[in-house]
Amino acid sequence: MSGEKRRSLNENLSRNLSLIYTLRRETEKINLAEFANQLGIGHTTLQNILRQKCNLTLDTVELNIFIETTIVREKVTAMAIKAMVMVTP
Repeated sequence: MSGEKRRSLNENLSRNLSLIYTLRRETEKINLAEFANQLGIGHTTLQNILRQKCNLTLDTVELNIFIETTIVREKVTAMAIKAMVMVTP
């Protein structure tokens, strides 16, 4: 992969991760320190991600995929439990 394509991919990943984290933080109404702790990354690292001032590693991208998958799984489970409770007489 050429340097230009790699840079473009990194910029897209950085922008997308920043948007996802910003939306999650706003939805959950938590501060940077709490969110960084949830993600298992440093406060400064999270600030850099949100400002798109970081050079993402594969580990960061894998961490994001794992976290988002876990969150979706938890929400689906909660919805299923709620549905079962509503159906139970």
